Amino acid sequence: MKVKARLLVSLLSLLLTGLGVLAIAISLGWMVPIDQLLSVLNQTQGKWLVGLVGAVLLLLGLILFFDSFKTAPVPQGVIRELKLGRVVTTVQALESVVHRAVRQVRGVREVKPLIRVEAAGLIVVVRVVLSPEVKVPEIAEQIQQNVKTQINDTIGTEVVEVRVKVDNIGYDAAARVE
Repeated sequence: MKVKARLLVSLLSLLLTGLGVLAIAISLGWMVPIDQLLSVLNQTQGKWLVGLVGAVLLLLGLILFFDSFKTAPVPQGVIRELKLGRVVTTVQALESVVHRAVRQVRGVREVKPLIRVEAAGLIVVVRVVLSPEVKVPEIAEQIQQNVKTQINDTIGTEVVEVRVKVDNIGYDAAARVE
């Protein structure tokens, strides 16, 4: 969240907290705030002041409302500047490289790569379904190494982290002895 939005949220939350305490106090019988507000509204300058405060609050509310619909720009992929121009490797192309790297590991049945482009480099999440005869720690380490090496060799980009999530260890129903 931007500093401007945080400041507005902080101010509005303090204002709403104060109004909540004031409403509770009025409901318990404290009539001074209502009397003060009525005396201010009976004066011309008071009406302008209340109108100005209302307009400022409306403006702050609208700014926050429209700011909440803004989304952060999604990185289009890895961008590298070369001598003759810019090279953009899309997230889809990166996923393809990861898919190929993981499929080279024996014992992997299914691969679902997810790529997150960060300033420091790539974060790769690989969701896999493994064969029942594999050892998960060994195969996970092999997947991590293959992905890091393949992306670095193919794209020339640093891989910060490779997370392996084993979704399932697939057992063949046909191979079961009955």
